[in-house]
Amino acid sequence: MNSTTDLQRAELSGQVVQNLGKFVLVSQPRTSSPIDGGHVVDQTVNLPSGAFDPVRTLRGETVSQSNYARVGAGYFILQLGVIATDDVLNELRSLGVEIVQYVPHNAFLVYASGDAIVRATSHPRVRWIGSFLPDEKLSPEIKQRVANALTSSRTVKTETPRKSFQNNLVKIDIAVTSRADVDSVA
Repeated sequence: MNSTTDLQRAELSGQVVQNLGKFVLVSQPRTSSPIDGGHVVDQTVNLPSGAFDPVRTLRGETVSQSNYARVGAGYFILQLGVIATDDVLNELRSLGVEIVQYVPHNAFLVYASGDAIVRATSHPRVRWIGSFLPDEKLSPEIKQRVANALTSSRTVKTETPRKSFQNNLVKIDIAVTSRADVDSVA
């Protein structure tokens, strides 16, 4: 954004949802083309299990006001419809949402009570919230290796592009939070 004329062009092309001075985020129908100099923002959520656009793909774990009674405390994926600023993150924290980790694109792994996460669904800057399912925590490669190990009595030797396997052992980095039941995963 170099001038008020640029801002006016952006406002004419769609709804300005965030003005950050040097650039603005504009919401447009999917059939529209970005204005000259504009870029489409990637809206996929990228988890170890794969990527998805939660608005385009209906997901059963979506948290909403209507499924309030079924939502308990736990880990969730929360995607913003705007760029994450300290103000937006602090507003979510004030609702009782704990920000744990960034997840590409413009999403976060969060921990919250059922009441807090349902309140967050009404926040004007939240695009989508869904439960973080156990199946989403592992990459397809790791899932396949676990399946192979469970169905085979011998060690399966395979080569990977990352060369992460050495002496039939694999190093896996994990994060354990203060709420984790370490005994159940050890």
